Amino acid sequence: MTNGDLRIYGSRERVFKTINHEEADRVPKGELCINDGVVCKELDVETVGFEERYEFARNLGLDIFALSPEVNLQKGKLPLPEEIIWPDIEKWTQKTPLFTFAVVDGAFETGMRTFSNLEFLTLPRREPAALKEFIDRVEILNISIFRELKSHGIDGVILADDVAYKNG
Repeated sequence: MTNGDLRIYGSRERVFKTINHEEADRVPKGELCINDGVVCKELDVETVGFEERYEFARNLGLDIFALSPEVNLQKGKLPLPEEIIWPDIEKWTQKTPLFTFAVVDGAFETGMRTFSNLEFLTLPRREPAALKEFIDRVEILNISIFRELKSHGIDGVILADDVAYKNG
């Protein structure tokens, strides 16, 4: 779509063009996490739901919204895919022009949330086979989650995990 020499894009198109290394009218804007307290203060509201989050994103001129799941993790147990709630996913994917990412934890983050820190961090040394089995189970879980997200029209997935290298 053009307006004279000025190209006008919707948020999804802008992000897809950027991902594909194509020219867009500007760099897309987004934020990984937006604290509800910030939204309450900015909009002068008591509670935050979809409408308030969307208004806040529009006020900031965001193209991207990152949707995080609600998960009730139990110590040492992975959740079932159906136990993972994606608040207002249909509203974000179908009623807004925003490119919507789902934030999915990788094996490290899932391990840190599922076990105590010490228990998980010492697992590679204590029980390497148990660690491998856990990582395999997280991979199977995440593939199920990705399929579910795709069926809801999610635009992309951010695999959130802690990656460390020898030099930083």
